[in-house]
Amino acid sequence: MKKKYRIFILTFFTSFIVLISIGSIFMMMPDKNDKSNHSSMISDAYIPKSQDNLSILLIGRDRSENNALFFTLMRFDAQHAVLSLTGIPTQTQISVGLQNDTLNRYFQRGGAIDAVRAVKQALRVSVDRYALLDENSLITLADSLQGVEFNIRDDMVNESVNIRKGYQLLDGKRFKDIILFDTEYQLDLEMAKELIEQRITPQLIEKADNLFTKITGSIETNISFYDFESRKPALRHWIQNYSSQTEIFTFEGRYSDDTFLLSEDSVIRYRQTVYHLAGTESE
Repeated sequence: MKKKYRIFILTFFTSFIVLISIGSIFMMMPDKNDKSNHSSMISDAYIPKSQDNLSILLIGRDRSENNALFFTLMRFDAQHAVLSLTGIPTQTQISVGLQNDTLNRYFQRGGAIDAVRAVKQALRVSVDRYALLDENSLITLADSLQGVEFNIRDDMVNESVNIRKGYQLLDGKRFKDIILFDTEYQLDLEMAKELIEQRITPQLIEKADNLFTKITGSIETNISFYDFESRKPALRHWIQNYSSQTEIFTFEGRYSDDTFLLSEDSVIRYRQTVYHLAGTESE
């Protein structure tokens, strides 16, 4: 069970910190040609379309060992106004052509490109972009947002971490220590709501340029400025009209030795729930 708990913690928090850090910058940046006041930013006239959907594979990387620490598939569904976060165990067994290996091994051999290809094959869905993060990235991202305030329910102590329970402001290093802390500590879904309420605010407009510089310098990604620029109406619509609705999907399966075998029923439910695909239908 420890593997499952750690996967949840890593994927859950990294996904939100990346979303908040990158996405909110572009969500909140005013258009250069928009001369109207703040109230005009409300996206009542926006018509959701499939072209605004975007799926990003987030990969936590251990540079010293060329290992993936976690994989999170983040899906922004503009048509249904929801963000979905899904953790995929690093040891998930996947067949690509004649090759059968773990997701981590695909990443080790072929980097993010091969990892994306493997995830697309395993889930039979589209994956548009990737983003690679390491421990320094997590620290930079959290510090760029002036930390995160939340309640630590239990003391977290080992040879390198000493964080006591209680409501507190966590800087980047302590934030990183928590999401990498190797225990069965579960942070619940209420934390997602707290993170969004704290950090996705109009105040980010004032520091958008500095945040963008810091973030793009700390993450290796093929996400382009255009990816978010073109989706600003959809993102504003999601934030202002749907209160940044976010859902977590958890894959079911079983561990066999050192590999994780995805349940086919779970994959089908994922495709139906997150991508709204039926049977063998593709996007």
